[in-house]
Amino acid sequence: MSEGAIFLNSGPLFSGEQLASLEERPEWSGLDEAARTAYEVVKETFERHSTLLAGNPSVEETRFHMVTPTLHTLGFTHSAFEPLSLGSEGGLIRVDYACFANAEEFGASVDARETVGFFRNALTVVRAVGWGQNLDNAVDNADGSTDVRPAMELDLIMRHTGVRYGILTNGCDWRLYHHSTSGTLTTYFHADMIAAMKSDFEDFKTFYLIFNKHALTVDKMGRCFLDSLIG
Repeated sequence: MSEGAIFLNSGPLFSGEQLASLEERPEWSGLDEAARTAYEVVKETFERHSTLLAGNPSVEETRFHMVTPTLHTLGFTHSAFEPLSLGSEGGLIRVDYACFANAEEFGASVDARETVGFFRNALTVVRAVGWGQNLDNAVDNADGSTDVRPAMELDLIMRHTGVRYGILTNGCDWRLYHHSTSGTLTTYFHADMIAAMKSDFEDFKTFYLIFNKHALTVDKMGRCFLDSLIG
């Protein structure tokens, strides 16, 4: 795995020893075909929308042109803008993406829409902001007001849904948070997906290994691949 700006294990979220030995894991050895397909999809998507992305695309354009196809190629069945009641904290917010393992898991949750129960089978939730936006800064709204930092919103969503892992992305940068440390806002695994795609296939494969749906799918013991990286 290349060092430098492509990956950042902040906090750290994962064990440095486990990250250093990724290529020795059985999950790595069987991943070439799926990762190669994802690589080609992301590369083609980025190149097709390069003119738009070089400008100042809106949040909606970022989601439609980059986030949605990336989630699809990572294997998720996703649902957008699902309502979530904050209960005693008041108000209703929309979850940018709720991601499921397959259509069956999503279908089994539909009857529980607008309740926390809808997210019971979700593998992860995603907070998406505008292309290239600094993920550590609060979002400026069109009316001139400023929202809270996206990571704070993601932590709020994770606490209310009970989802163990959450993703924050601007379409280019992808961050993975765990519910036990998401409240710190500084404990996460960060990947620059576009830099990984432009670097070499091994770097993109690392991104794919950590963010694809199988990394979040739990076994009979209730653990997933990402849990093993935490130590």
